[in-house]
Amino acid sequence: MLSDQIEQLILQLMDKQNDGPVTLSRNELADYLGCAPSQVTYVINTRFTPNRDYVVESRRGNGGYIRISLSPKGKTRTKEAESKSRTSSEKRKTEGTSGKETHSSVEKDVLGYFRMIRHCGVISEREFKLITCMLESIFTVCPKDRETELMHALVKNVNTILREGDNI
Repeated sequence: MLSDQIEQLILQLMDKQNDGPVTLSRNELADYLGCAPSQVTYVINTRFTPNRDYVVESRRGNGGYIRISLSPKGKTRTKEAESKSRTSSEKRKTEGTSGKETHSSVEKDVLGYFRMIRHCGVISEREFKLITCMLESIFTVCPKDRETELMHALVKNVNTILREGDNI
């Protein structure tokens, strides 16, 4: 869906800014995606809300902008989750159960995806922690040449489950 594409693009921009504020032009974003500016506004108004720990500032007119950032509460939650994830990963490394020193680009991409859907409220913090733990285990034993294939299958299956929602 177009709304999902708009949201994903904004979240990717935020991820590149390390969850810092992202400043956008509504018209430029609409031109880039080939949609009406009102569709961009709709996504921002419905998916980047204070209930989801976002702060949105905007200025209308020529040279106007939309600035989206995580609220301090959202940043605190993100930092706590990443800190816990880092601590458990470092603990495993010192215990000798993980031979990886750095995250591969595939691992970073899939972690970014799950971080994005957590920020959107699609999955809970607990579910994100479970997924992160599972991914760390998978990447510890998965051969490098199979990472991409495995992660595509995992994300596809998770998306199917999320689309089914309560019909499971």
